[in-house]
Amino acid sequence: MRSLRILLSIALGVYMTGADRLLAQETDSGPFSITVSPVQYAAVKGNIGKFEALNWMPNGADAGISNITFIKDINKDISLDVEGSAFAKTDNGDGHLILKDGDLAFLKIDYNAFRKYYDNTGGQYRDTSTVTIPASEQGVKANSPDLQMDISYFKLEAGLGPITDPFLDVTYQHNSKDGDKSLLQWAPAYLGATYRKIGPSWSSVNDTQDIVTLKEKKVIAGITIKGEQTAEVDYNHSITYMQYLNAPVAIPGELNTENESPDAKLFGAGVRFEKWMHNDNTFAGFGYHYNHTHDTDLMQNNVQETVGGVLMPALSSSATQWNFSTASENDHVLTGNLNTNLTSNLAFLADARYEHLGSEGSSMYQPDSTTIIGAPSSTTFNNMDMENHQDHEGEHVALRFTGLPHTSLYAESDMEQQRNWVYESFDNALSPVITPTSSNFWINRLDRTQKNSWALGGKIIPDRFFTFSSQFKQSWEDNEYDTIGLGGSPTDQTFLDALKENGLEETSTLTWKPYRWIQNSLKYQFYDNVYMPRQAAEGVTPVPPGGEFAISKNHMLTSQFTYDISVQPIDPIWLMVSYSHVENYVRTTQASDSGTAGYPLAYVPTFNSGDNSWLFSGSYTPTADLIWTNTVCYTISNNYVDFNTGIPLGSSFKELNFSTGLQWTYHKWLKIGPSYEYASYKDNPLEGTGNYSANIFKLNIGFNW
Repeated sequence: MRSLRILLSIALGVYMTGADRLLAQETDSGPFSITVSPVQYAAVKGNIGKFEALNWMPNGADAGISNITFIKDINKDISLDVEGSAFAKTDNGDGHLILKDGDLAFLKIDYNAFRKYYDNTGGQYRDTSTVTIPASEQGVKANSPDLQMDISYFKLEAGLGPITDPFLDVTYQHNSKDGDKSLLQWAPAYLGATYRKIGPSWSSVNDTQDIVTLKEKKVIAGITIKGEQTAEVDYNHSITYMQYLNAPVAIPGELNTENESPDAKLFGAGVRFEKWMHNDNTFAGFGYHYNHTHDTDLMQNNVQETVGGVLMPALSSSATQWNFSTASENDHVLTGNLNTNLTSNLAFLADARYEHLGSEGSSMYQPDSTTIIGAPSSTTFNNMDMENHQDHEGEHVALRFTGLPHTSLYAESDMEQQRNWVYESFDNALSPVITPTSSNFWINRLDRTQKNSWALGGKIIPDRFFTFSSQFKQSWEDNEYDTIGLGGSPTDQTFLDALKENGLEETSTLTWKPYRWIQNSLKYQFYDNVYMPRQAAEGVTPVPPGGEFAISKNHMLTSQFTYDISVQPIDPIWLMVSYSHVENYVRTTQASDSGTAGYPLAYVPTFNSGDNSWLFSGSYTPTADLIWTNTVCYTISNNYVDFNTGIPLGSSFKELNFSTGLQWTYHKWLKIGPSYEYASYKDNPLEGTGNYSANIFKLNIGFNW
């Protein structure tokens, strides 16, 4: 299994470097420890997918090695450091190996793998004023196995020189994703010809990424010259499933699938120059990097039917929809930075970046049928060509001041400018003869983006009792999408004409420690973002005033207050209590306006997801060999919005987690740690079906010698 690669990688690294023979020459054993977990069992009642997604662990039994370490100085120069874990059943684990010969050479192996779980339950629609969706179509399980994704990372690195700053370094890295995950989009659930999008949808993913990097460094006349070359190959394959519920005969398909295989190849090379000056008070750097990318994407849409209760793949070519695209990209990047100490307590930092990116590509695809949802057109192919040139400039300046007693202050500003020239041509042609029709058009756009932000912050420690830190940040973003040329006969086309964004952030933390045995912490976080898009219309009836819709406003706000107190009244006892209050909402145009000119909208309420959380944690150490720990966390979210024109919005649930465990050192070479956890989740019955309760048992046994 995948997690066993950890041990194989470590063994291979040891063998290749000859460390096994060196270890065999040693007479005294080094420090070695292993902690096994022979028992990890979760007994879940209710929504298993919800439990697995929130707790990152499977229902049922699991076992493995939770930690293994080996540290050894083989001789006065060569040292070996090994650490890892492995749970073969769930492909969870990690491994780390460092073998170094002083500052002459080193070998590093890093591996990490984990499994991510997803809820496979469809949505609910309780509103009966417009349509009554049958109960059999609400909270439907996905027509698939348990949704889970195995994610892994492997890195092999060898270098000459100190491990922290080698002059030659070669790295191979492999990343992968394999499994199924749920999607934010929803499939339709039908009642006659009317539907609501509450059906489950998911994607089967198989992605791999292989990267080889070579880095060099050399110092010439006090200037450090660094080089880097990178080659990368990405292979991706995904199948997206939309599970239609109770679809009418005129809308074939129990599953609408999208089979996509994008691949990309990248080559990059760069050089950088660095130098310290003015008695090491000033640092300057300049670099250039080039990347070339070529990618292709093949996509196929299928409509699948149920025959005799079995889901069958579509056999008719008319139920298959194709899309093929290819693109290439060249990227040139210049970077520079300057850091200098203006005085003994005032530092100045500046960074600049310029990037030019040019790309071109084309695609050919079949549009949807105009008569059958989910099926392709059997006679029409669309062709699109694209050319794109982008220029990006970015600047960052900052000041750091430490001239006031017990105080450090900073101010910084970021600026970014983008110009994006885009040309797209669209041809609607009949097959097999490519004959343009009246709906062909081309568009030439020049998009401009200006981003600005500034921040002020600092930290004050007036005495040994108090510590206060705070930061305030304001940001602006202005995007203008200007159509400088438009030809042909576009039909019912809407283009984004502008997008503005304003943001405010504020974070403050106050820590108060009146006595050695008690500490208080008060933290406040505030994020306020306003998005203001505007759309331009071509061929839309009725035509909005000036050819543009009125600018709309979408608002996202988060406010969080957290208070922590830690108490250690006597040495064996440590207690911590925490309370957190979160206000979070997303308000779209439909939540604040009844409609905009030329584009009437239905009312949708504000989406609220705030909550209140209480956390208690404590430990008791009656003897040096025994530790008893307990944790209780309770979260309640009550944001149900009941209205008569659609799906209720807002999170509404109660979640409880409790754990207790012992850590008993029977002997210096043996530790035993049993634990018990209880987890429960209760959805508002008007909003979801995510209820579960779980009893979790674990046992860890550690050996040291």
